[in-house]
Amino acid sequence: PSVVAVDKSNGKVLGVGLEAKGMLGRTPGGIEAVRPLKDGVIADVDVSEL
Repeated sequence: PSVVAVDKSNGKVLGVGLEAKGMLGRTPGGIEAVRPLKDGVIADVDVSEL
């Protein structure tokens, strides 16, 4: 997925793709929306495996 939203307290995936993209810049402190890919290459292996 291009974007993944993760609950930092327990590692639970809260959304992927378009759903997570809508959370970018709008997430509270306990939720992180990350882009595991950069220029078509996996940049964050841990998140991409979720």
